[in-house]
Amino acid sequence: HLSSMTPHATSWDCRSYDVSHYSSDIRSEREERFSTAFGVVFLPGAAHGQLSRPPSNGEAAASPDLFAVCYSSGHIRLFRVQDVVSSWAGSQSPGQSCLSWRAHEASAYSLAFVGPGQQAMLVSGGDDGHVRSWLLCDLMAACEGAGSEAGSAAVQDPAGGAVGLQLTAGPSPRCCVDAQIPTLHNVWGGASQSPGVVCSAVDQDGGRVFVGASDGAIHQYSAQQLRAEGDAGSSGRPLQPCYSLSGHAASVLCMDWCTAARSLVSGSEDGTVRIWECSVTAAPRCTKIIDPWNRVEVPLGNPTAQLQCLRSPHVSAVRFDKAGAWLVMGTGNSALTLWSLTLGAQAAQQPTAAIPQAIHMLPGEILVAGSVASLARFRFSSLETPPVRHVVGPRSVFGLDVHPTSGLLAVCGTGGAVELLTAYGKRVGAVFHLSQEG
Repeated sequence: HLSSMTPHATSWDCRSYDVSHYSSDIRSEREERFSTAFGVVFLPGAAHGQLSRPPSNGEAAASPDLFAVCYSSGHIRLFRVQDVVSSWAGSQSPGQSCLSWRAHEASAYSLAFVGPGQQAMLVSGGDDGHVRSWLLCDLMAACEGAGSEAGSAAVQDPAGGAVGLQLTAGPSPRCCVDAQIPTLHNVWGGASQSPGVVCSAVDQDGGRVFVGASDGAIHQYSAQQLRAEGDAGSSGRPLQPCYSLSGHAASVLCMDWCTAARSLVSGSEDGTVRIWECSVTAAPRCTKIIDPWNRVEVPLGNPTAQLQCLRSPHVSAVRFDKAGAWLVMGTGNSALTLWSLTLGAQAAQQPTAAIPQAIHMLPGEILVAGSVASLARFRFSSLETPPVRHVVGPRSVFGLDVHPTSGLLAVCGTGGAVELLTAYGKRVGAVFHLSQEG
């Protein structure tokens, strides 16, 4: 098998056949081929040069524009936007990562950016139940030192198409904090043996990171906690969240933070959406429970009514508008619901072509991606108007982010595919794996 040859070999020799090396190559190949990219996030500080290493010898501070992607293999990879765009413009080739490492022992589901300037961090959560953080200045220094990811090799498409990549993780960058989320008793009185981290949301102004768990709990960490040097257990005790909240009867699938309203929203597999009031000095408290399927608010003091929501489709995506007056919710019955938080009532509900799995709010429009290979643009003022659709590479999209200054869109999903689109939906860059198997 050609993948068992050394990088400089010109022919295959059965006398040097290595079964373990061959098996390792096959496992790596399959892992890449069938991986899923669950989250993508632009690192906005890099665009403004805030994360540059300190200039030396009179040189000007310069910093590449980066985005990060987390995968079902537990890896996190960093890409330079300019490199990905250049590769696609030149020969429609996928971009290479500038840094890759194994961040979690199970799928990495959530990725977030928190903190200003030199204190900025990349925070990830995985199905292994761990929350880990890395200083972005350290990651960028590693990118500059690596130049290109170690072990990456270009492979020509046999059909004469684009060039694919065989990606291999390099050395892991220094992790600031490794914290395992605690186990809480849910509304059923039971407790999960090893809950995983499914989603996250960030309060940039307050320096808080909220993580949603597979047992229905929500945990709040401070940026100061996550920035501490060394392992979370270096003091002899595991790092505990500032607050741990229970309420959802099943896994928390999606979250969002609104700065204007100082509120957190969480959507769950139990069919409900909860609004949490988050003051700086007190524990967050649930102020509203919404059942999007039945289009009603559920009484806070009625556990029976809350459990009846389990019959409703799961809530797959939630998003505040900038002012905190509106909430957009995607549900498992392939529907998009616009909810007025001011009136406490549904404003509109529109069937979608697939289950919404990623939502982003822009001025005047709502971007929605989900379990089909398309990105839909709905008009905020008339949700019932057929949306503008852009075809994307991933057959199912799980992650969506918008660059804060250029408006560049990033979508990621099945096959480990990531695409960069202009504000008008034109593809300008892509990352994907091209199988070497015949």
